[in-house]
Order: sequence, then C-alpha cells, then structure tokens
Amino acid sequence: MGVIRVNFYEQAADEKLKYAVIVAKFNGKWVWCKHRERNTYEIPGGHREPGERIWETARRELYEETGATVFELRPVCVYSVVRASEQGETETFGMLYYAEIAEREEELHSEIERIALFDELPGALTYPDIQPFLFRKVLEKFSDGLPDAERRLRNLLALEFNADPEDFLKKENILTLSALHEGRRQYCPEPYFFHMVTTGGNAVVTADKLLHPFLKEWIGGRPGHWLFEIPNLHPLERELNKFGYSLTATHHMFLPAAPAAPQREYPVKWFYDEEIRPFYGDKRFPNALCPEYLPHRPDRIAVCAYDGEKIMGMAGCSEDAPHWQQIGIDVMPEYRSQGVGTYLVTLLKNEILARGELPFYGTSVSNYHSWNIALNCGFRPAWVEIGAEREKNGGE
Repeated sequence: MGVIRVNFYEQAADEKLKYAVIVAKFNGKWVWCKHRERNTYEIPGGHREPGERIWETARRELYEETGATVFELRPVCVYSVVRASEQGETETFGMLYYAEIAEREEELHSEIERIALFDELPGALTYPDIQPFLFRKVLEKFSDGLPDAERRLRNLLALEFNADPEDFLKKENILTLSALHEGRRQYCPEPYFFHMVTTGGNAVVTADKLLHPFLKEWIGGRPGHWLFEIPNLHPLERELNKFGYSLTATHHMFLPAAPAAPQREYPVKWFYDEEIRPFYGDKRFPNALCPEYLPHRPDRIAVCAYDGEKIMGMAGCSEDAPHWQQIGIDVMPEYRSQGVGTYLVTLLKNEILARGELPFYGTSVSNYHSWNIALNCGFRPAWVEIGAEREKNGGE
C-alpha cells in the first residue's frame, strides 16, 4: 500500500493510537537507528503493546532502540499515515514525541543494530514517505530555539498579569490594570489588588487603579530584581497598608530544565483523580494535596512510596491552570534525608511531561531542602512572584 499523505492532529481518541515515534537528540545531534536487516535509517519508535499507555510505549521504545536511560520526553502531536489499498484509503494513528537524551547505554535491547548521530535529516531513510514529515514537524515546533516551557510560561503570565507575552522580554518594567482572564491559575476569585512577577529581567506588575500613581514612580527606572529586595519593599508595604492590604511572602517557582532519572527505587502506588479523595483531611499531606477537592484546581495525580504497608512519602500535583500541574511533596519525618522526596518528585515530573502537561514546583526563599529537591529532579528557577492580601481587620 502506497502512502498518500501524513496528517497531524492536536489530539485523537486514545484507542486509535497504535504507534509511538520519538524524534530524539543526544549530545546536540539527532538520533537515528539502523535496523540489523536494513541499510537505511529510521526514527526510534514502534507498536503499542496491549495494556500500555502511549507514553509508556514511547519510553520503552526509546530505551530499547537507543539505550536511553535518562531523558526528557515531550509530546508533539498526533500523526496519521493515510495509505491506498484495494478497499480504498486506510488511516493509522500514532503519537509523535520529542526527547532529549542525557544518558544512554551502549547495549541495545531490540532489532536495532546501532544508532547514528546526524546534524540533519540523513539521506537513506527506511520510510522516506513518512519520516521527513515527522522530523520537520518537530523542527517546526522548536524552530525559534525557545524552550517550550518558557514559551508557555510567558503565555500563562500574560493572562494573569493582563499583559502581552513579549512584555516579559522587555528591559523596562511594565504596569497593567489587573483583570481576570480564562486560563489563569485560579488562586484568587477577584482581580489582584497588587501582584508582581519577574522571570529574571524586568518586573511586570498588575494592580488596582488606586495603586497606579504610586507604582508608576516606584517601578520607574529601576531593575526588576531590585523591586523584590526587602528594603525596597518597605515603601510598597506602607502604601498597601493605606488600603487595608499587606504583602505576601515571595514565591520562588521552578520549571523543568533537564532530564532526570530516579537514583533510588522504592515500592510505589499511583492514584488518579477520584482515587485521591480518600486522602483529604489527612494531615500528613499538607503540601502534596489540596486540603479538599477544589474544582477550579483539582488534584490530578498522587504517588506514594511504601515501606511495607507504611507510607514513606507522597508527591502530588494539582491542575492550577489548564495543563499546568503544580507538584507538592511530603515525606514522613522518619524517612527524611533518604532520597524519598527526590525520588517521588522525579517520578511525578516525568509522568506529567509524558502526558503532555507542564509540571512546575514552588517553594520559599529559605527552604533549601525543598530547593535541593527541585534542582536534583531537573527543575530550574524560572520566576518569582509576590502579591498582596487583605489584612484581617483592614479595609479600603
């Protein structure tokens, strides 16, 4: 059957996905596989086995065909191949992934004879009517060189700060009028009275119009990071107090930066959506889970490590904005400093990425234990934000 065309879709019914194909990079070059019985090159990938989730297929195939042991897997899109037959056209579906391989084994566990590294598309291809389209689709998605997480962060913050994504790349500080937009993280049911963020360059501030006269002068001509330093926050705190508000703590937020594989192994059990609900009210998990089911930011996944029947720790994630999963971790006191937190957060981070969601992690400036977990799991500091909350006895 000859290939008529290759199609791309944002999504498809899970049961239609029969293949996983992974366009991968290692040491800055593209990874191609040479089959033992062929003299051509192909992209790593293969058939989905019964009972496998499609991202499990991608992980297995990448390991078997390239030896990849530490890698970061990112879904790109659904693809399909349309072929002509005597009965008409047939269309088969698969999931296209992009992977960055950090470490690999030399021994391969498949029919692949060896891998080859190229700077671009090789000339001799096993499936010349299909592979160039898949390869170019990945190049198209990552063509501007901006990491996907960074692009998505700018888009999210633009919603929350009533700004343009490009505002976060400017040199000067930006002030906007606060507003509510669909797709934001829903921590506050009303527009922010004051909220400020930096991604390392300028600061973007959104606020009620009552604060604008003060803020225009306060942010003017100063580096964005300067505004977050405690001595420089004192004038802002005094201004907020006039309206019955006080500053919150600063929140230091992390995004995925590098592939990470668990360095230890503990027995675990996974819980999804409604399976999490029996844990609500359990005071052992104030960080891994919300205090109760919250429809606007539901807990989606939890993973527990076990010592026999005893829970050693739990990592959980809540969907704080569409496809944005915030990770929290709780380790029981008697199991701390044994790598349990890093192990669980790494497992959960990799699971979220394989689903095409974006994991993020937050902590306070002085919680160095939490910082170390984030860094050891392949996260990087990505943004800092601070807001204002009503004083208990205050008023405007």
